[in-house]
Amino acid sequence: MNIKKGDFVELEFTARLKDENIVFDTTSADVAKKAGIFSANMKYAPVVVCVGQQMVLSGLDESLEGRDVEKFVVELVPEKAFGKKDPHLLQLIPKQKFTDQRVQPVVGLQVNIDDVVGTVRSVTGGRVIVDFNHPFAGKTVSYDVDIKRLVTDSGERLSALVRVFLKQEDPKVTIDGKKATVVLPVEIPDQIQQELTKRWAPLVGIDTVVFVNVL
Repeated sequence: MNIKKGDFVELEFTARLKDENIVFDTTSADVAKKAGIFSANMKYAPVVVCVGQQMVLSGLDESLEGRDVEKFVVELVPEKAFGKKDPHLLQLIPKQKFTDQRVQPVVGLQVNIDDVVGTVRSVTGGRVIVDFNHPFAGKTVSYDVDIKRLVTDSGERLSALVRVFLKQEDPKVTIDGKKATVVLPVEIPDQIQQELTKRWAPLVGIDTVVFVNVL
């Protein structure tokens, strides 16, 4: 069995910054605890992804093609992970802007500027340099991956898409023949519903997706 684009697979993984050998993401609660990154708000469990749909980092996504149910390790260069460092994303911001919001800028502090998260890199006099690159930009990362199984159930496939793209952790999905119904606590505009149906139906193996809003 060679995994190809459009296939759904269940996998477990642990991700590390290669040079520092620091774990920054994992599907295992035990690994997270040992690495000191455990969060009670996180769900630690195998994940289901559709190959080629960018549900994971591009390099990891590409590494799944041609595989079988197997374990492997893959290294991702910055371009295939969190991107290269972009010097244009280093911005000089007046310290007064922080003072007005009762924030004391210090090196390493994560801040939200105009709804964009950045990290304070330096504070000199009345000037603050904030880095809006991803914290792992420019880093090579390593993934230990365990592909557990090929996912063929239409309901499980659709649930995976809803979790990732609509940020709904426990969607209620029912399949009746070639029709799927997704019950959500949020309203999805008609135009977006049509676009999601067009994209998802062929992947899941159905004809229609109906979104029902229950507040």
